[in-house]
Amino acid sequence: MSMLIGVFIFGAQGWAAENAQNKNGEAQLPDVSVTANRIEKEQLDTAAFVDVIDKADMERLGGFSAYEILKRNGGLNFTSHMPFGLHMGDMSSSIGFRGLKNGELVLLNGLSVMDPSYGYYDIDMIPATFLERIEVVDGAASTLYGSQAMTGVINMQLVSPGPQMIAGEALGGSHSSFRGSGVYRNEYFVAGVAYNRADKLTDLRKYYSANAPYNTSVLAHDKAAAMFGVQPWKPLTINYMFNYLKSGWNRNYYMSPTSSYEVDEKSYRHYILATYKKGNFKASPYFFYNNFKKDYTYAATGKPNQFSEKKNFTTGFDVQNHNQFGNFRLLYGATYMYEKQDEDNESVSGSSSKGYSISHTILDNHRSQGSLFAQGEYNVTQKLSFTAGARLAAVWPDQAENDDMYEVVPQIQELYRVNQNNSIYANVGRGFKAPTFGHLYIDRDRYAPNPDLEPEHGWTYEVGWKTEQNRVSATVAAFYMDFDDKLSSKWQPDLQAYQYVNMDKFSSVGVQVKTRLNFTDSLSLHLNGYAADPKEESGGVESQAGAKYQISPGLFYDGGLFSAGVYAEFAVDRERGLPDYTNVHLNAGYMITKWMKIKLQVDNLLDDKDQVIYGNMTPGNPTIYATYDPGLWIMGGVEIYFDLI
Repeated sequence: MSMLIGVFIFGAQGWAAENAQNKNGEAQLPDVSVTANRIEKEQLDTAAFVDVIDKADMERLGGFSAYEILKRNGGLNFTSHMPFGLHMGDMSSSIGFRGLKNGELVLLNGLSVMDPSYGYYDIDMIPATFLERIEVVDGAASTLYGSQAMTGVINMQLVSPGPQMIAGEALGGSHSSFRGSGVYRNEYFVAGVAYNRADKLTDLRKYYSANAPYNTSVLAHDKAAAMFGVQPWKPLTINYMFNYLKSGWNRNYYMSPTSSYEVDEKSYRHYILATYKKGNFKASPYFFYNNFKKDYTYAATGKPNQFSEKKNFTTGFDVQNHNQFGNFRLLYGATYMYEKQDEDNESVSGSSSKGYSISHTILDNHRSQGSLFAQGEYNVTQKLSFTAGARLAAVWPDQAENDDMYEVVPQIQELYRVNQNNSIYANVGRGFKAPTFGHLYIDRDRYAPNPDLEPEHGWTYEVGWKTEQNRVSATVAAFYMDFDDKLSSKWQPDLQAYQYVNMDKFSSVGVQVKTRLNFTDSLSLHLNGYAADPKEESGGVESQAGAKYQISPGLFYDGGLFSAGVYAEFAVDRERGLPDYTNVHLNAGYMITKWMKIKLQVDNLLDDKDQVIYGNMTPGNPTIYATYDPGLWIMGGVEIYFDLI
């Protein structure tokens, strides 16, 4: 293990000194959320299961990316095809709600960042230092956010201009890894940079096969990011963020070396978004672009190399307003999204004895999605309120022979404020997910297109209790999620290919909890988790969809000069025969001056290299494979914060 300590780079992870303030210098209330209602509301007045992760939480958790912050915070289930959410092919990390996967919507400043090909979102490339807060809403939210918001919503809020400051961190450690970031901000402007690298990680993914076993290693990776924001005048904020990843993987067929190959990957993402907010009116135009390229190099002599590249983009706008009429508040708005798929996939077939051939598949598709939504809230009494809303959503494909898709998405909520510190709520909402371009039009690698797919859809039923006491805050909810028409690939004998079809049901029923207990002003306990029975049905055969139990406890101490946190991730009774998962983290810091902190971060504190983070280990399954955690990972360095006022 190599250790690099302390090259100074400015970065915004060190904002601990201002964690308790907003940009106006006022106290930042941790129990206020925006995502669940599209308008600011206290948690006790919100009829949904909401978790708000602010700057103080990010500092305690110590993660470098949005992916790491969410994973350590807990209460969600994760799929990571490689450690730290790294790519392997088109696959990256994904986040599921209550044991169900592929029903989540990921937002940046309230706008969707889902790639149109398969709904990927690569939040492992978004540095936590660029984020002001992350809000997580469990359950169907399609009434307010449309397609994809079927099982839950994750909304990341970028840092905005505010009080003048400059801050940074630099850490180095295991596997020649380095993490550095920096942010400068004033009243009109904010800018940030971040960089993350590590050496090759060997044999992390293993495929167990009698005929063709192989190991997969992650190549050395580099991640870079930049962020700019300007506020030329009070109502308008314009943001730009750039993400870059250079990595790859090596597949070693150790019983047949000539079958081995290496893949180099490069990914670029551009985010341009603006927000105009005046009074109750808000308008947000945006443009997101993704360029992802893979280059294959084969060990077999004479076998041609191949490549795959996609250049997809999404653009659109979101507009909303709300008005108060006595005890009745009306929220209404519209969204429009234009999605463009531009992909060039090259594949090699044949053998050295019979010769090789190269085939190209070009995917050039585009479509529009539009919605109108309205939601009314009526305060029956000072304690009791009812909310009802609906969205009319439409999807217009570019091909004339394909049918348009229309969905009506209702939601009803009830909230009773028992007293100043407690509330109970009920929430019933419909969610839907339109098929992606990949589901509709894939035409390669023994896959055939199916442009007649219908959206996935279903209902979430939830009741919950919330409390906010002097030293205790908690949310407990019982839920039932039931969805139909899940998209799954099925072998079609007449086509001699796989094809995505609407054939599955999936559901989850259980209990979810979030607790914050402050023993003293310095010592606190955090606990997020759920117990559920997630199921999916494929061709009449029912199977487990995700982990039945996920829990993340954390004990945090902050005495001013010294701070430390020990927290763990547990996933128990997992799907596909995967063993239980346990990972323990340590995050500690010591203030050597009022502006400099020495930091220590340890992942996989127990150094368990047999931890399986992803795979299929179902007994009797012919394709047994697993991705393993790299083991103990230590990083140390400095964090610096300057308040220039």
